[in-house]
Amino acid sequence: MTNPAAPGWYPDPSGLHQLRYYDGTRWTEHTHSYAPQQPASAAVTLAGLYATTEKVFGALTIACLLLAAFLFVTEVRAGRISCGSVLDPQPDPSLLGAWACNDALTSRANWAGIAILVGAGFWIAGAVFSRSRKKLQAAGN
Repeated sequence: MTNPAAPGWYPDPSGLHQLRYYDGTRWTEHTHSYAPQQPASAAVTLAGLYATTEKVFGALTIACLLLAAFLFVTEVRAGRISCGSVLDPQPDPSLLGAWACNDALTSRANWAGIAILVGAGFWIAGAVFSRSRKKLQAAGN
């Protein structure tokens, strides 16, 4: 370690967790104990990570619910046969058309239900994460 220009207390050049006084020409025998502080950037980074994770859970929840809404309201087709939407089914009156539309509408409703369940899972995971973060902050960690 190079010697500082001005006299004062500096971290001990021997690497110990103490301060040593530099008188302007040499290191003296005068020392003072101190505990090194953790960098503030670690706390800021952890807080940023928590905030980002909560936003990601929220965005995934919204995306799943929007997907479900899209699946419910858009037109369902079984080949060339238009079947209406899950919310407003209009199956083809022929026997084959009715069977095909029933199958297509049921499949679309199932996928919409899966999107809702996945969105609910993200919402619950976000709530659990947020609650855990608040408990850690209250404990002082």
